[in-house]
Amino acid sequence: MLVSESVARDLVRLITWFPFRWALESLPAKTAYGLLRAVADAHMALGGGGKIQRNMREVFPGQTDAWFRDQARKCYEAWYVNQLQVIVFPQITRRCLPEILTWEGLEHVREALKAGKGAILLHAHYGPIHLPLHALGLLGWPVMQLGLRTDEGLSAIGQRVAFRLRERYEARIHAPIIMVGRFLKPLFKWLKENGVLMMTGDGAGRARPAGRQLVQPFLGSKMLFPIGAASLAARTGAALLFMTTHRTEAGRFLTRIEPPCFVAGEADGKSGVRETTGRFAEYLEAKVLSNPGPWFLWDEANEIFDLAEEFEAGRIVKMPSLQAGNGPENAGKG
Repeated sequence: MLVSESVARDLVRLITWFPFRWALESLPAKTAYGLLRAVADAHMALGGGGKIQRNMREVFPGQTDAWFRDQARKCYEAWYVNQLQVIVFPQITRRCLPEILTWEGLEHVREALKAGKGAILLHAHYGPIHLPLHALGLLGWPVMQLGLRTDEGLSAIGQRVAFRLRERYEARIHAPIIMVGRFLKPLFKWLKENGVLMMTGDGAGRARPAGRQLVQPFLGSKMLFPIGAASLAARTGAALLFMTTHRTEAGRFLTRIEPPCFVAGEADGKSGVRETTGRFAEYLEAKVLSNPGPWFLWDEANEIFDLAEEFEAGRIVKMPSLQAGNGPENAGKG
């Protein structure tokens, strides 16, 4: 959910990263998550969510105004939690973790790791991205995330306050994050050592696409999906597992991990990589159609769809693909 830089936004940043951050740090983790949701609800109550609702109406004709308001509220909740939960992570312990996050399909990861070639968890901008990463690391799993962190386009306060403080808090996550744009050889080493790697499968929002992309039908339009995860699975033999996280009616988050798939290697051609990427697009579309709120890219959906059309028409330069070794190759956004 991207917005234009402004004085008002900088004021919100200062409030968020100073008095509000201190308030979050003083609360138990479960209560802190509740406070984040309350802030999102307040934003919605003060007249937010208009663009989200307009974009949703193009995909869900016939729904009631109340339904659109509720889904926009859930979208705000997903975005606020995803953006600010990093402040709460130091308060999460193994003891209180079950009050915050539950799992379905974690046994699929255990089973996949028996092959000794690692596992890739492919997720989307759907629910709190780093919560499963932090939780798995907290539980002692060998887990790593491929991510993207940039201060490009931020104001001076955005760079000096929000960006730097976020870096400091992300360093406390119980798992390493390897940044896109750096040498990615550690990813191959990680999988070779039978580690778990998390990657984002629905691109970088409306930002310039990173890595090789596949244009796929999505929500009645088209969207770019990076093929990096499927390509990496094909090259290493690692299992690829689709994953989503959302908040349940009980108030806890649920991470669901699907059974693994294995992508055909290069010797079998590239069709396996494209087919698997297409399957993830279909998987995410089904999740969004059944429960749209947690996908927190609704605010920029039209720009994302336009980007795919420009990319397909060749008006956007394609970024380098993921390589095994010696350069800053890109494969997705975290």
